[in-house]
Amino acid sequence: MEIMFIQNSPQYGSLGTVSLLDPDKTHGGHSDEAGRARPKTHSVLIVDDNPNFRMIVNFTLKNLGYGVLDTGSAEEAIEIATQNEDIQLLITDVEMPGMNGVELARKIREIRPGIRVLSTSGFPPKAVAGMGVATGSIHFLQKPFLPAQLDERIKTILAGE
Repeated sequence: MEIMFIQNSPQYGSLGTVSLLDPDKTHGGHSDEAGRARPKTHSVLIVDDNPNFRMIVNFTLKNLGYGVLDTGSAEEAIEIATQNEDIQLLITDVEMPGMNGVELARKIREIRPGIRVLSTSGFPPKAVAGMGVATGSIHFLQKPFLPAQLDERIKTILAGE
């Protein structure tokens, strides 16, 4: 499956393409080579104020076999983290209304100290470094990205690298 995420820009508008494979012709990450269902091994919380981005990432991660929760609000994300002990990874946008992703990560780590964090943004890494993203404990992936890039980064983060 190849998905190019839709990127919004006040200057250039919105542009993106979505290409999906026929689920009947691929395992979609949910089964092993013998066709047996593969259990979900990690739970991910996606927090982004863009509902289209959340929908695409949610779809991608479910196809890769992850358990997924998502919300567009930092306050709701804190509530979700409080109620769900099995979340291993927080994927959050850097810039959101009300509370930025770094602040959200700090608050969720007060509730779930072992949670790993992946921040995303359409801004380049240098632009978000001043916001605390490049602290070593918060990983970064620049939008737009491909599902394979997201999968690789998540695996690296969850492996503790």
